Amino acid sequence: MKKILYLLVIVFFFFLSDEKQRVILCFLGDSGACHNVGYYNQTGDKNTEKNLEKAKKYYEKACKKDVPQSCHNLGLLAFTDKNFQIAREYYGKACDLDFTDSCNNLGILELMEKNIDLSIKYFEKGCKFDQNSSCNYLGSIYSSEKKDYPKANFYYKKACDLNNEPACNSVGFHYENGFGFEINLKEAYKYYKKACENLKNNYGCGSLGYLYLVGNMASDVQNSPEFYEKSCKFNDGENCANLENFLKNYDFIDRDYKKAKELLEYSCDEKVPQSCGVLGTMYEFGKGASQDIFAAKENYKKACDLGYKLGCDELKRLENE
Repeated sequence: MKKILYLLVIVFFFFLSDEKQRVILCFLGDSGACHNVGYYNQTGDKNTEKNLEKAKKYYEKACKKDVPQSCHNLGLLAFTDKNFQIAREYYGKACDLDFTDSCNNLGILELMEKNIDLSIKYFEKGCKFDQNSSCNYLGSIYSSEKKDYPKANFYYKKACDLNNEPACNSVGFHYENGFGFEINLKEAYKYYKKACENLKNNYGCGSLGYLYLVGNMASDVQNSPEFYEKSCKFNDGENCANLENFLKNYDFIDRDYKKAKELLEYSCDEKVPQSCGVLGTMYEFGKGASQDIFAAKENYKKACDLGYKLGCDELKRLENE
């Protein structure tokens, strides 16, 4: 008789909806099922309408049973509601359970509050477990806040190895400009190439486009000094004083106007103002593009609208000529 009842219960269970099955399993102590009830009420599916209050209720049950993803999701919901202290608490528990996305988000919260050293603590834990965003944040903090470029580059390189696109671009930029490295344009090219071609980073594509624009061009500077000076200032305002010597660094790469224009256009469309400015110089001087003052103005305006003062200055100059 017991076997028959048991079989009937099993048959009845499998006729229930997925949602009801998950609720019953949660009631019977399955913490994973509690998380799934929360998840499907948060996101919705064909059998479950979105219900954030119910989602929170079941995430709470799972979080109390140390399901880190549930604690993390509660942190996300609290953060969305701007309940940052509650978000901290849930992220903290998930991070203690080695859920690295929560460690990363705790680092971001502390960074928002300018608690730099505390943010480093959480980002270091995330990076230790190969959370690429945490490694990139550490690179950024050691570069911009601590001015410790060798340490910044260590973290940027690790983040790039983990396919973090902004980190690859940052390593390229540091090689190009000598921040914590000896200037090495070949290494810069390698990292810009990965950032752009593998990871579609808009800044990496702009930087790579500039390399293709000025490759093998040191000997051509005297023919069009104004073009090289202006394009250099848009790309990198700090190294343009001794332009002819500066551009000799780029002789290892063959110029390719077509690639340069394609990459700079992509980068500009992705709202990188420096790339819009370099495109403006190409159109203004007819280097790598047909000379077109209207197109030059259009690209300078894009740079200006994206908050880049040099774009505004060049647009004003053309309009007054």
